Formats: sequence, C-alpha cells, structure tokens
Amino acid sequence: MSAPSIPAGESRRIELPLLSRVGFGAYPLGGPDAGGDAETQARACLHAACDAGYSWIDSGEVYHDTGNEELLGRIDLCGIAVATKVAPRPAGTGLRPDQLRAACRASLKRLRRDVIDWYYLHWPDRSGVPLAESWGAMRSLVDEGLIRSAGLSNFSIDLMQQCLRVGPIDVVQLGLSLVDHHDGREVARWCGHHGIAVTVYEPLANGLLGGAVTASTDLRAWAARDVAAWPFFQRVLTGDALTRTLMVLDVLHQWSARLDTPVAQVALAWVLAQPGVVSVLPGSRRPDHIRCNGGAADIRLPPEALAALDQVAGHAG
Repeated sequence: MSAPSIPAGESRRIELPLLSRVGFGAYPLGGPDAGGDAETQARACLHAACDAGYSWIDSGEVYHDTGNEELLGRIDLCGIAVATKVAPRPAGTGLRPDQLRAACRASLKRLRRDVIDWYYLHWPDRSGVPLAESWGAMRSLVDEGLIRSAGLSNFSIDLMQQCLRVGPIDVVQLGLSLVDHHDGREVARWCGHHGIAVTVYEPLANGLLGGAVTASTDLRAWAARDVAAWPFFQRVLTGDALTRTLMVLDVLHQWSARLDTPVAQVALAWVLAQPGVVSVLPGSRRPDHIRCNGGAADIRLPPEALAALDQVAGHAG
C-alpha cells in the first residue's frame, strides 16, 4: 500500500524534550574493528559530542552483540540522553511482551540507567508475533516509567498505522541521505503530518557524504576499506546508481564551496530540512568529525541550495 498523499504545507516540525537536531550514532564505538583502547576512544568521542552540543546518543541491543550498550554504560555520558532498541529474534531478545520487558531491563542494566529516554522496536518481526501485542507492551513500559518515549525503527506506514490503533507513537527512526533511502522522505512527511518526530540514521551515507570523497575519487577502492558497509556501497556505487551518486557528490561539493560550509554540514542540513525530521544521527570514531557534524544544527540552507539538492537527490532515489 502506498503512502497517503500529504500536502507539503501540512507537515510540521515536531519537538521532543532533550532531542538536539544532531545526535550521536554510537554504533561505531566498540566492535571487533575498533582497534586500540575502545573505551578511551569512546570517551574522547562522547566528550567531543558534549562539547559540540549533542544532547542524545543512539544505541541498540544488537550493536556488537550488546557490547555497544555495555561500553556506553562504563562511560560518564555527561548528561546525554540515550536511545536504544530491542530487536526481533533471533538477532535480538524478541518482541513478545515478556521478551520486551526483559530486553528493556537488560538494556537498563547494561547502560547503568534508571530510564531509557527513547526505546525503539528495531525492525518489524516477521515470525508471527502480533504487532498490536508488541506495541501495547511498549506503551506499558512508558506507563511504568521504564522508558520515556516509545518508537519504531524501519517500519512502514502501514505498520505504523496498526500501532496507532493501539497507542501513540512518540518517535520514528529511519534511514535517509542524499544518495539513499529516499522512500524515507515520504515516510518522514507522513510522520510529521501525524505529529510523530523523526530521527534519521545514515544521513552521511556511511561517510560517503562526509567531505573526503569527491566525484573524482576512486569510489570502489574507498568503499572497500569498510567491509561491513560494502552491501550499502554496492547499492549506491554500482550500475546506474553510481552515475547518480556522482551527480550528488558534484552538486554537494559545489554548494559547500559556495556557502563556505563543510560538505558534511551541508549534507546533514539537507536531511534536517526534510518535513518531519527533527534530528540526524551521524556516527564517527573521530572527535574532529563529531564536532564538525554538530555544527549542522545551526545551518539553514538557502532555498536555492535546497532546490538544487532536492533535484539531484530525486535523481539518486
């Protein structure tokens, strides 16, 4: 079922307490390829995020097999709010009501917190667990004070409508960038129309739009450095998609130069300008990149820049 048509003027920006326009995607912290002292590295990244005005960080129980949450729990997050996620079996704890409760309590213990600020169903369960039961359990976690807000990640509009028949949706997380996940634009607009805040992962396309890569870069060689992200790069760097991605990179760098603004900030500002979107979640292991990304919170692209990027993003969809 396609998304209902929503007049552009009817979407509105939603605000959530504690939610800065740029949050920190914590997935890069820890994991088998982190190298060196992962905890020292994570502390440096989180301190950079605090300095740059980030108010929240995003994790998940499946990130590094709960290791990401455990790492965050060992670090003073200097007042930063935390979002995390519960996943269906077999990857995660499961989405049955008793499993959700167990997963929430386990995440609280790993994170060493009394409450989770935003808690998401990470992706839909395809094994037959009734979504209405899962969502009812999530709303119960809010009522009991174990979580502040209940959200959905990677859910279609049809599935969100099913949840709304059970109880409100506070926040939705989806993927969106200038080169990928463009169905997310319509989903975000639908959410904005229905008063649901949207946060966005992969807004820099796994670093492709971070500034180091230009249309003249050997993209296959650059992408091959990150084996885990290779399926993503195959999607945007092969066949017709490669031509469209090169167009995006060319226009993005042109506007970065014209505005005298870092490429990453322009790319993030475009995502933040999409109706319904309230926050983006770039991830990085480099404090300098984290500080630069945080600057996107203050960027408002001029209409002509938005129009040019909208046009090229449409070609990349």
